[in-house]
Amino acid sequence: MLFRYLLFASIRQASAIALPNTAGDQQVLPGHFGPVQFRAPLSDAALIAYSFEVAIGTPSQSAKVVLDIESPTSWVQSTACKSVLCTSYNHTGVNFSASHSYVADPQSEPALFDYANVAFGGVQADESFTIADLPVTGQSFVDVTSARPSTFFHWYFNYNGVLGLASYSGVWQTIKKRRLLPRKLFTIIPPHGVRDMDKPRSNGELILGALPPHSSPSDYIRLPLLKGNTPSARPPQHPWATSLEGLALHFNNSSNSNHSTFGPGSRAYFSTTLPSIHLPGNWVTLILSHVGPTTPMGFFRAFPCEKRNELPAIDFAIGGRNITFSGHDYTFQFVSSSRGSCVCAIGLESTDEAVVSGDIRTVGGKNALIGLGWPFMEHFHMVFDEDEEIIMLRRFGES
Repeated sequence: MLFRYLLFASIRQASAIALPNTAGDQQVLPGHFGPVQFRAPLSDAALIAYSFEVAIGTPSQSAKVVLDIESPTSWVQSTACKSVLCTSYNHTGVNFSASHSYVADPQSEPALFDYANVAFGGVQADESFTIADLPVTGQSFVDVTSARPSTFFHWYFNYNGVLGLASYSGVWQTIKKRRLLPRKLFTIIPPHGVRDMDKPRSNGELILGALPPHSSPSDYIRLPLLKGNTPSARPPQHPWATSLEGLALHFNNSSNSNHSTFGPGSRAYFSTTLPSIHLPGNWVTLILSHVGPTTPMGFFRAFPCEKRNELPAIDFAIGGRNITFSGHDYTFQFVSSSRGSCVCAIGLESTDEAVVSGDIRTVGGKNALIGLGWPFMEHFHMVFDEDEEIIMLRRFGES
């Protein structure tokens, strides 16, 4: 019942909260690499994601899309989609038949894919996009014309498509090839602070080609960006990743600690749509033993907020640096200002994923793969810089 309330509170608020259309409106501010001019506000969407508005077509129409830095493709729901799912959950779609710049690909096979536990269908097409005030013409995407839930529980609500920013394909590849930006980097400032289910947060920002105003590279922790699964020619499953050297737990009021070191094939990847920090299963089990009983809450486990003080700290040895999270850092609060309620949730999940390196798959050995989803990312300004092949992090509140 608790998760059902949270889910429908989020859906209900979508009709009351709209992202401003800021194209042409934003002040151009000085930045370390030049003017900070390609910017868009980020807001919460669908409980586990961040969304912003893009302009599509000629004349332009507005669509709220989820930012997914792991997705190699982008897609937008069309008004031609008459599935029940396309006409509910505040979905509006885009009328591509009214756009002069829309070009369907007559040679392509029907596009079929799964996202957010929904089976989508559509056609490959090219269209003009304006992304964070940056015009991108002739961009390939999927024009979605059908949507059907794959399972009882899906999270396709409060947005009308996805903008994929994987490093090797799609929109980001177009931007790089055409040299549309002064630098091949983008900055994500996630929405942050307590999650109020009655007032989704809208204090995040996406910046293309620049660092945030009034900041410089010296303000950031620098992590090496791993470039896929050399020597394999396959695109990497997790395109924005750094090396993983080890993990450690430090318990309060105790000299006890747990340490693990990992092999050279180990990685830590970043994801804007992963609603947890993925750790090896035994680590999560050990941490949860200090929480006590938890209540299932959809993607999360709810527990008494006072237990946060009893949780161990986690040291992430990633990219040659050490980053420490307290129990308050990897847990978070859900509140409802209208109901006066507050619940805490733990942002950790177990993973038994293996690292793939060329033709060698290591399972249960010294190599490991961990996922740093938004419970990790929301503590940082994050810069993904392909010019220098680095990922840069700066904690909120640090100058």
